[in-house]
Amino acid sequence: MRLPNLIVAGAGKCGSTAFYTWLDAHPEVCGSIPKEPCYFIDLNTPFFHPEANYHKHGLEGYASFFQHCSPQTKIWFEASPQYYFQKTALDFFAACQPQPHVIFLLRKPSKRIFSNFSFVQNNKSLLAKDVSFAQFVDLLLEDKVEQIKDRVYHERPFFVLDNLLVHSRYYDYLARWAERFPPNRINILIFEQMIAEPRATLRSLASDLGIDPDFYNQFDFPKENRTLTIKNSWIHRNIRKVYPYLPASPLRSALKSFYLKAQTKNTSPPTPEPESMRRLDDYFVPYNRQLAQAFDLNLDCWQ
Repeated sequence: MRLPNLIVAGAGKCGSTAFYTWLDAHPEVCGSIPKEPCYFIDLNTPFFHPEANYHKHGLEGYASFFQHCSPQTKIWFEASPQYYFQKTALDFFAACQPQPHVIFLLRKPSKRIFSNFSFVQNNKSLLAKDVSFAQFVDLLLEDKVEQIKDRVYHERPFFVLDNLLVHSRYYDYLARWAERFPPNRINILIFEQMIAEPRATLRSLASDLGIDPDFYNQFDFPKENRTLTIKNSWIHRNIRKVYPYLPASPLRSALKSFYLKAQTKNTSPPTPEPESMRRLDDYFVPYNRQLAQAFDLNLDCWQ
């Protein structure tokens, strides 16, 4: 059984959706369907999928995500950003022979935290609108996010919000992967650099992976996963519950497009309070320094 030879293992809200789209477009690459199988998730965690997981369904179940991929395609890959803090994923992929190439996408922690907060509150409508980002940062830094648990309308987004601080201390997790993988099997991409220079980033990666970098010379690099401003949160939450059960078809895509046009406002993207961002930046100074030193990263764009 052929396994993917490239894994995008983290972190969430660091550009994995755009990256997946850009890499999957290459004719020598085939991405999993869906983008995030989340197959190697630890038991008893909110990201665990009872209907499709390694613990119950083994390798046979994993193969179904790549059944559309041609055996002649050089790169098979998936992108499940939750893997980087999952022991199951680390243990499985580290034991593979040969080991896959593992990519981590990292974003300035304060920006990642605000992006997660906005995505849960706007795109997903799973966080009450009366919770401000400034209030959330206060609770996050004081380890008191539990106080707004009743304002988060699902277990999984609460888990994400409650763990944003610890999961943004990237070194703690990447060090565990670096202990199990040689340096030439790990590639760390900085979100801000990738967005600023997508062509150079993908060309360089393509060369490292042994696929044609010239494909990206004329590629248009579409944007993905933008934050939305929803008119009616209650309607949106319930539509999101039903949507996955609609069969994939041109009609479903058309209905989604129509719905989003009707339900979203033409407003500027939300912006965080500068003082809240400053407090987060100050908190992460020693952790970012440790990350840069350990993995020889230039994080000047995070200053």
